[in-house]
Amino acid sequence: MAAPPEPSNPFLPDDIADEVGRQLQFTLVELIALSLAGKQLHWNAYGRDFLSVRRHLDEVVDEWRELEAS
Repeated sequence: MAAPPEPSNPFLPDDIADEVGRQLQFTLVELIALSLAGKQLHWNAYGRDFLSVRRHLDEVVDEWRELEAS
């Protein structure tokens, strides 16, 4: 019977894995806050060029939300 393949990446020590998890969670929270702020700006845009600003904010917020989902 063949031995199972070796993992491609070595396992991280628990303390390092915990820190990576904390940093990823922090990044996720920041991306959510950023997308909420972008939507707030979207709904409060006014002036001569507000339509182009709102469209651009929609695109940017969509990109941030894609990062949240990945």
